Amino acid sequence: MGLLQLLLPKRCYSCEDILLDGEKQLCTTCRHSLPVLTPLKLQYFIQLFNFPLNDILYFDVLFLYEKHNVVQALIHKLKYKEYYHIGDMIGKWQLANIEKVHDTLPIDYIIPVPIHKKRLQERGYNQLESYGNVIAEALQIPFRTDILQKTKYHRRLATFNLTDRAQNIKHSFQITNTSQLQGKHVLILDDIITTGATIKEVISNFETIKNCKISIACMAITKPED
Repeated sequence: MGLLQLLLPKRCYSCEDILLDGEKQLCTTCRHSLPVLTPLKLQYFIQLFNFPLNDILYFDVLFLYEKHNVVQALIHKLKYKEYYHIGDMIGKWQLANIEKVHDTLPIDYIIPVPIHKKRLQERGYNQLESYGNVIAEALQIPFRTDILQKTKYHRRLATFNLTDRAQNIKHSFQITNTSQLQGKHVLILDDIITTGATIKEVISNFETIKNCKISIACMAITKPED
């Protein structure tokens, strides 16, 4: 172990234990605890959230998000603690899935779900940028932050109940450069699907564009409340 590692040891992105030799980004325990979604489980959640499957070419989510699990810790640090490398890491993990789709149904643009410009000033960054840029650079697809805009500012959606969340997200987004999207295949990125309200609202915006094909990729999805 080098002097730098002794003075400033690398720590697990999730639990913050010191990484051992051979461990990268996550310790072995946290890596083995990642709640990876199987295709069957993902299909169950997609149907449970009642997503408009007829309007979506491809839908991919990597993990199940629950309180106090590894994924919650990772996304919290990415979103609020400036752990940009977590976005890189998750993007690289998801790349293989998206690459298969791109080979069959070429993606024209990768578009992140935006945050309002006031929120962007408060936080300083959109947590989806490092995640999306890794995928865009690897597949040589334009990463477009200028197409979808968040026009409505409200307090954090996590503070709303399910009904109010869906109501408050309505009419929150606006698409610019619509003529560039006609006949294109767009991949929309988000971090967590909590109620599905945000993704549904974004999809409804793209549905208005002639021959625009929509795919979705997200880091994680929550288990709906009983």
